[in-house]
Amino acid sequence: MANQTKNYRKFVATSVTAALVASAVAPAAFAAEKVDFKDSIPAWAKDAVDYLVGKGAIQGYPDGTFNQAGKLTRGEAAKILALSLDLKVEETAKTDFADAKDHWASSYIAAIQKEKPGVIDGYNGKFNPNNQITRQEMAKMIVQAYGLKLDENADVSFSDNTGWGAEQVNILASQGVVEGDAGKFSPNADVTRGQAAAFVHRAEVKEVRKEVKQKDAGEAKVASVSAINGKQIEIKFSKAVDSTNIIDSNDQLMSGIVLLNGTDLNGNDAEFDEAGKVLTISLTNGADVVNNILDKTVEYAVVIQDVKTPDAEKIAKYTTVMKATETVVPTITKVESITGTDKTRAVTISFSEPVSFSSIKVNGKFVQSTTADAGFGKAYTLTTTEDLEAGKSYEVEVNNLKDALGNAAENILKSSVTVIKDTVKPTFTVSAVNEKVIDVVFDKKIDTASILVDSFKVTKKNSSGNDEIVPQDGISQLRPDGKTVRISLAVTPFNPANETSKEVTVTVKGIKDKLGNVVETKALNTTVVKDTVKPSISSVTVKPGLTAGQATELNLKFSEDVTGVDVTNASSQINLTDASGNAVKIPVGGVDTPLVANLTAVGGKVGEYTVKFGYETVEAGGATTFNSVELPQSGTYKLVLIQNTIADKAASANYNDAQVVSFTFSKPGSTINALSASIYSVADLGSDNAVGGNAGAADIATDSNTKRKLVVTFSENVVYGINTATGTYKDGAVNNPANYTIDGKALPVGVSINRVAATNSYVVDFSGITDLTKLPSALVNGGTVSFSVSGVKSLAGATLPYTTSAVTVADATAAELDSVYIQQVKTSGLVTSYVITADFNEELTTTGLDLDDFVLTGSTLTTGLLTGTPNASVALDSADKSKVVITITDPTDLGALNAAYATETFTFGTAGTTSTQDKAGVTIKINESKSVQKF
Repeated sequence: MANQTKNYRKFVATSVTAALVASAVAPAAFAAEKVDFKDSIPAWAKDAVDYLVGKGAIQGYPDGTFNQAGKLTRGEAAKILALSLDLKVEETAKTDFADAKDHWASSYIAAIQKEKPGVIDGYNGKFNPNNQITRQEMAKMIVQAYGLKLDENADVSFSDNTGWGAEQVNILASQGVVEGDAGKFSPNADVTRGQAAAFVHRAEVKEVRKEVKQKDAGEAKVASVSAINGKQIEIKFSKAVDSTNIIDSNDQLMSGIVLLNGTDLNGNDAEFDEAGKVLTISLTNGADVVNNILDKTVEYAVVIQDVKTPDAEKIAKYTTVMKATETVVPTITKVESITGTDKTRAVTISFSEPVSFSSIKVNGKFVQSTTADAGFGKAYTLTTTEDLEAGKSYEVEVNNLKDALGNAAENILKSSVTVIKDTVKPTFTVSAVNEKVIDVVFDKKIDTASILVDSFKVTKKNSSGNDEIVPQDGISQLRPDGKTVRISLAVTPFNPANETSKEVTVTVKGIKDKLGNVVETKALNTTVVKDTVKPSISSVTVKPGLTAGQATELNLKFSEDVTGVDVTNASSQINLTDASGNAVKIPVGGVDTPLVANLTAVGGKVGEYTVKFGYETVEAGGATTFNSVELPQSGTYKLVLIQNTIADKAASANYNDAQVVSFTFSKPGSTINALSASIYSVADLGSDNAVGGNAGAADIATDSNTKRKLVVTFSENVVYGINTATGTYKDGAVNNPANYTIDGKALPVGVSINRVAATNSYVVDFSGITDLTKLPSALVNGGTVSFSVSGVKSLAGATLPYTTSAVTVADATAAELDSVYIQQVKTSGLVTSYVITADFNEELTTTGLDLDDFVLTGSTLTTGLLTGTPNASVALDSADKSKVVITITDPTDLGALNAAYATETFTFGTAGTTSTQDKAGVTIKINESKSVQKF
């Protein structure tokens, strides 16, 4: 049975605790000093209030109260944001809002306008600093200030969220910053002081945000891949995935899961979020990326494969292109100093991402700093040159702070830390990992020297009902997190042997935390469940980077740690066949000889083996030599695991079922033609399906949505379709949308990819997407898009390298009327002309512009009023080409208009046939009409 790594456990530290005290003016997730106000603050707001008070962004009143239910003004909200965001507030600065220039909050408003444009808009040139701020106004400011984006997977809806700020409210709700009450948000209600504190706290500290219900994820897939900074890559999945086949027991990425520009990222530090849906890879293995830092000028091809959900649903191989474009300046997230005595010289400081700096001062003096990750670290241990006293606060200064991409803080970041004397005894919980392993998890880091042979005792009730000690396999071991102690049992506790579960009691004594506080001796129960899960092969991948003639190597992973693998000749356990199930043979001494498998355990990787293929020869002394070889040709092969030949390490061993796993091998240096691709718009292809060919493409529809279709032409025949055995796309399939991006983003759901008959061209069709907001504007209105493809494979086994092209898409949409108005022009009190201005939704040209294209009607006006009018003119507005200007001076028409102007409603529209065109040469929409406004 596979063990769960720590990444599936919840290790979320609350940002505000009594033991973590810091105050600053940086927008960081500082732990804040607990403040005891005279009035009561509800639990939902208490940590947030402490947080903002500790940062100096909000204060109580002189009478010692906080008044969390008190209403917040717009001026007060500006101050809170300016201080929380660490903006440069100049006391003499003045906002340009006339009604706030002399207001006490003027400098805070000015700072936001200068450094965070878009956060504050005002109303008709006024800020209204003394007005109470509404919940939707606060939502808008928070979203803009912190750059929050909508989580499209979040299932959020408020029945009353229909105002101008609905979009901003939905963003906050999707990110867990706001919850609402009974399905309502009350967007026009005033924000209270407690609510404001909670808004800002949750915006800055992700760990304290509320859990958000997610939409039905549907098919398990890779949702996104991004470089969240120069040292870390974040992969989001639509569903929780099985981490046990992705991260090993050392919390490092296993091989064959993630490739970066063809290099396996195995061995780099990795962890999942508590939901098991977000994988963060920290670059620590210098063999993969130079100096473990992403180059922001490089486009990285990322491949994710061999991932499945806990219920064995396979996730299709995913290929995309990523650049490290993050520009956020790093911040301090926590500063703490905790001691078990009255004095200390130790301080720890944590940052929002891996950083470097030139120096740090504590209490005005330079200190030494160390981090586990040389060069750039998220957390540093500081050693001061003088004692720091418990109960006292000290200033901390960080100079020249920057991240791995060079994003740097402009000013010296300052915070303060209060030394806490911690005399609290550690507490613990116990849980069974498997039938012979129990974890004891403490709430503090443990002193490994305090773990002795008798620190942990495990007992059970025997068949007579008496307590019986369950023997252990050596001294318990402290896990890498510093808080978890793992107890290994020498035998399972089941009694009699056919029991499937057993409650055991774990007694803990004498364990000390890092400060010397001793745990209270206590016994807790947990239930151990018998392992009945059979081992199986979870993945097989070809080792990347092999050269021509080099022996082929596979990476094979079992679902758990196994025993009984014959590492010298596994032919009795694993066979190799071709795609048809025939044994793979090579000529040896003139005889076709079947290849056998040789397995080597990968050090430090549970259940992971390197597989080579070859044949054995017997030397003169009788010794047997294994000769590894390259597989004879490119193609699909199968590994066949023979039933009941591999066992797991359960006390009552579980043996495997028969299993067949396919893999594709492309022989390095073979004569397989390289695969290339060209990208066009549909308009570029003619009836012969060639660029610039005959007009009127026969095989590609040229309807009004033609501009929403792109064409990719490959140099070779390529893989297409679904693997019927798995129900997923074939490896390298051209019709897999995951192999494409548009404007750097994954293709939206609903795109189809189909072959043009008898060619190597494929139409990428966006026309089935009705929600046009999901498409780049160029596909809707014409323009240029950046379209990329990678990971597609030819039938011969060649893989398409990353290919991108800027494609110009023609505008095929007819211009439409937006509005129409008519004006009387008088001279000496007499009407001398009427001017009609028709506003279209895009620019037009004078080509084909004709008065006969337009119709003006009323109850007494004839439909042909404008047709053939001798004294009327039509032109485009010289300043705005989207406006058609018609001037009527014909006396007869003037008389008709004068008679009808005061009493009738006029309608203006386009005729049944038109010649007027937009800039793309598309004639305007016909038979369209609008009511005419009179001025």
